Amino acid sequence: MLAFPVARTLADPEIKALIPEERDALLAAARELGPVQYAALRYTWECCNRVTETLHGRIEHIRSGQLWVRVLRIKGKKPKRCDVRITEALLGALDPVVRGRKSGLIFRGDAQCGRTPKAGCPAGHVSARTVRRWMEAAGVAAGIHPGLRHPHTLRHTGLTDLARDMAEAGATATAILARLKKVSGHERMETLLIYLDDPVMHRQTVNAIRAKRELVP
Repeated sequence: MLAFPVARTLADPEIKALIPEERDALLAAARELGPVQYAALRYTWECCNRVTETLHGRIEHIRSGQLWVRVLRIKGKKPKRCDVRITEALLGALDPVVRGRKSGLIFRGDAQCGRTPKAGCPAGHVSARTVRRWMEAAGVAAGIHPGLRHPHTLRHTGLTDLARDMAEAGATATAILARLKKVSGHERMETLLIYLDDPVMHRQTVNAIRAKRELVP
């Protein structure tokens, strides 16, 4: 089994993901901000989303019975569809946001928060700037390092958590990288290795794959 570091120092400039204790504190702080803020940040984390992917999330892509959601990975000229496992906790967080609607954008706009949409913000959309403000506010309340108070931290955290959970369950290096490739939408192994977090683990993973002469599907 591949080992993940138990703890890390926030002074490390290479850190791009939250450790579990920080993640939980952040989500607790987001819940205090309001149901939409909490749902948006939790959705971003669980689905390993970029902000644009969260804001393009659609209700009809949620399969609550099977606990998965279809996400459109938006990068480059050819967006990719990806099915991501989600939790009952996320479904519960989305309930007050969806409010019985069957289709359309999950996060419809600032009106969900009782505010008038900002000038220049597309009608019916929460802006990326709004999500960044939510992340900053939750990060301050949770005591998160300033360098990690950006929504993209949640994508890194989600992918790192996925790799950690698979490693702890005994998954092979090849299986971990294959799943990261599918969920993240990344093609290059060097990019995938970022989410394995520990430089020592990078070498272990690459060596394990090379030793078996396996290719990541």
